[in-house]
Amino acid sequence: MLRAQAALSLVDRARALPQPAAPANDRGLDRRWLLAGGGAAAVAVVGAGLGGVALLGRKPVEIVTHRGELRRVPLEDGSLAEVNTDSRLAVTMAKRLRRVQLQQGEAWFAVAKDAARPFVVEAAELRVAAVGTAFAVCDAGERLEVQVTEGVVEAWRRQDKATRVRIAAGSRLSVSRDGRFTIAEATDAIARDLAWRSGQIDLAGRTVAEAVAEFNRYNRRQIALDDPAVGRESLVGLFRTSEAESFAQAVAQTFGVPVSETPDLIRIGA
Repeated sequence: MLRAQAALSLVDRARALPQPAAPANDRGLDRRWLLAGGGAAAVAVVGAGLGGVALLGRKPVEIVTHRGELRRVPLEDGSLAEVNTDSRLAVTMAKRLRRVQLQQGEAWFAVAKDAARPFVVEAAELRVAAVGTAFAVCDAGERLEVQVTEGVVEAWRRQDKATRVRIAAGSRLSVSRDGRFTIAEATDAIARDLAWRSGQIDLAGRTVAEAVAEFNRYNRRQIALDDPAVGRESLVGLFRTSEAESFAQAVAQTFGVPVSETPDLIRIGA
């Protein structure tokens, strides 16, 4: 109540002050932003008026997870963000735009429908927009990925409308660091990749080396793989993200390699 009264007081004070004239070069629209909704994908161009005025005064809400931490965060608009390990997001909910900046890591979003306010996720140079749908965005360092689990989203490179593409449910967009877009149907792979939402790692389709890298994302006690030949092999199994020791023992028994452990390190093939 006190915050609301303070806000109203500031509004009243602002009304009493003379308003400065708009800059001569403020055209109200800056075509740097192109936002599109899912499904019918109604397209609207928004810019300085939306990116600046609509977000003016709205302080982003920071969402941070540490190594091994997963969070389910209800957002102000009724959407839901499920945030993977070691991730950082900044969320701004404004009158005409819902904006999420994925600064690192990975998150899955179930977006509440609101055709008047596109939901836009920014990750490096990539922009992903939807109105009401569900999708994941991952900044994997060497590439960016968008995985759609429901509805349709649109994606493009910042300030490059010609790159705009649609991604439907069951499809994945991969964006290399040189800006190349690759879209493929990947329903099964998406289900495996998003197993982290239930605290699991699905090894199907992964090499041992890839699985080691995945476990190391979640555990302070790291795994070192000393046998490159074993790293190229593959396993099938479902492990909790915290079960690095069980995974290492499974590798040892399957491929007949030794495993040694210290408080800080699990070494495979030493």
